[in-house]
Amino acid sequence: MTNKKMHSRGETRPRRTHVPHRTWWSIVALVICMTLLAASLGGFFRVRSVKVVGASLPSDAVALTAGVVGQNIFTVRSDQVVRRLASMHELDVQRVDAVFPNGVTVYVRMRRRFLAWRDGKALYEVDPQGRIIAQVQTTHLPVIDGTQPGQTLPPGIVQAVRYAAETLPSAPRGDIATFHMDPKVGLVVVGRAGWQAAVGRGTPQTLVDRIAELSSVLGDPQVRQHGLRFVDLRLPTPFLRLAGV
Repeated sequence: MTNKKMHSRGETRPRRTHVPHRTWWSIVALVICMTLLAASLGGFFRVRSVKVVGASLPSDAVALTAGVVGQNIFTVRSDQVVRRLASMHELDVQRVDAVFPNGVTVYVRMRRRFLAWRDGKALYEVDPQGRIIAQVQTTHLPVIDGTQPGQTLPPGIVQAVRYAAETLPSAPRGDIATFHMDPKVGLVVVGRAGWQAAVGRGTPQTLVDRIAELSSVLGDPQVRQHGLRFVDLRLPTPFLRLAGV
């Protein structure tokens, strides 16, 4: 007969101590937080490099102007970086990404110099949205004269001037003398043949359509015979005044 170890009724068995799962997770979370805090205080999460993505960019100047080197990566705000880089007018910032654990990437492209604007004595080059890129002494771009509140030309006028400069010279007597902004009329185009066209104001598509209408007017047989003096393109049907009538 096998002897079995028997416990007397008065003997107390040892009990195992169980640590609740919640307690374990709390301990793990605390350790992680302390580790991150120590790393943060030790400079592990401070931005050490700024990567600039884009073609033909002044990368060193962009990184310096971004102003994030040495900053804790968790406090880097893309909107603040974009505002700082707005001082570099030739740049169009696409986005700013924080790269864990200590980097920042800035996606940038150069703004296209689309048109020149002479505001009094100052000459500026602007992008397709009419925003000033830089003040210049000379330019090879089409130039529009006139004053405009603020630092931006209306995009419709910018697009219309560029389109006119590219297309009107191929129309009969379509060579352009000047573009200017009239406070009351808006865009006015003056031809070398002596004609004037009131193009007005509007969206890019509206003003480009009016320039296309001007090209058609210049090609009209009656206009070619007598010559054009003035055309108002702001009306549903253009109003014409012929030179020889």
